[in-house]
Amino acid sequence: MSLVIRDEAKKKKSAENSEPLVSWKDKKILADNEEELLCKDVQELLTWTSLIESMDDKQLKEYVMNAPEELRAGKEVAKSTARRRAPRNGKSKCSSSNALMDAIWKHHREDGGDEEEK
Repeated sequence: MSLVIRDEAKKKKSAENSEPLVSWKDKKILADNEEELLCKDVQELLTWTSLIESMDDKQLKEYVMNAPEELRAGKEVAKSTARRRAPRNGKSKCSSSNALMDAIWKHHREDGGDEEEK
């Protein structure tokens, strides 16, 4: 008898914790609405890209100068990253290859010095 009560209690808890049931018709309606919104977004993007591609250099420059702030952010980011970069001083150094090259040069210098003395 106690097993039946436990099973019923578990079923009630799981039913309370689960999300409300949505019929397949409601899911289809939501999916169709999302599809329409995506199609509109794609169409807007296509018209914008065709507009940009049809502009000449002067029109593009004017468009960028009159663009909203969110479009100008990329330009500011590029400027700020350029300032942060430190200039390089000479070649980059790899410690393992430097140690190997030092040993080779030392060996060649020793060999070369012996030949000069002979």
